[in-house]
Amino acid sequence: MSPYVMQRLPRYWKRPEEFLPERFEPGSPWHEERPPSAFIPFGLGMRKCIGERTAVLQMKLMLAALVREFRFELPAGYEAGAGGRRALVPRDGLPLVVERRRRADRRPREHELTG
Repeated sequence: MSPYVMQRLPRYWKRPEEFLPERFEPGSPWHEERPPSAFIPFGLGMRKCIGERTAVLQMKLMLAALVREFRFELPAGYEAGAGGRRALVPRDGLPLVVERRRRADRRPREHELTG
């Protein structure tokens, strides 16, 4: 089974060639209509990728690096509201203003410590 092909089958995905992250939001039409095995980024069963845990760990480390280097803030005047079935899902998406942190705001890396 090919994840590339499976994740582009029109019978499981509306507009399968488009990048639509909202299709994974609980309550969206895409989330409700597809079987759980339609999205298999790491495969399934005995052919499941042995690097899944490593890939997820790398994503967490990359997120930590991004948070260290950049500041993420809500735009001025934006009021977040909860929506959907879960209380922690933003009602209207989550626009962000991204700015590089000043050197003084960044925590030094271990190898940058002196003294």
